Amino acid sequence: MGSVWLEKKIKLNEANLSFRAPKSWQMVNGLYGRDVSLIGPELGPKRDVITIEQAQNQSFSIDKEKKALPRYKKLKASWIKQKKGTVQRFDLGKTLPGLKKNHLFNEVSYRLDGNDFVEGDLFMKCSDKKFLNISFLTLKNKQEEFKKIWVEILRSIKC
Repeated sequence: MGSVWLEKKIKLNEANLSFRAPKSWQMVNGLYGRDVSLIGPELGPKRDVITIEQAQNQSFSIDKEKKALPRYKKLKASWIKQKKGTVQRFDLGKTLPGLKKNHLFNEVSYRLDGNDFVEGDLFMKCSDKKFLNISFLTLKNKQEEFKKIWVEILRSIKC
């Protein structure tokens, strides 16, 4: 899914951010209102997407995010049901091995329109007053290879 990596540098509001991303991935600012989107190469019917946003709330905290997980689960399940999909699995409030930064990871798998998707959100402390919300969407059959790229991008983030 991309063996050549490039250093990317961006500015999110007042925060300078750098990370490594596969050369074969396209970086787009402002797509669907997101600060930065990384779009994977076309390898079938759907493309992998990773978005990076700076949390706007100055009082943002991992503990507050943990407390909001039941509401998140209810809203996400409702959205999937509204789209006539089915939830396969929720995995909420986790940390990722090998990622030292203060973070909280949520993942949901669901079936929608004949496709099995895996969607994840990671809330990460970037500095004393800066938090990032980093999300992804991939197909379940591409999940294992995709996660290698996801974790490498996360490990490389500097702000």
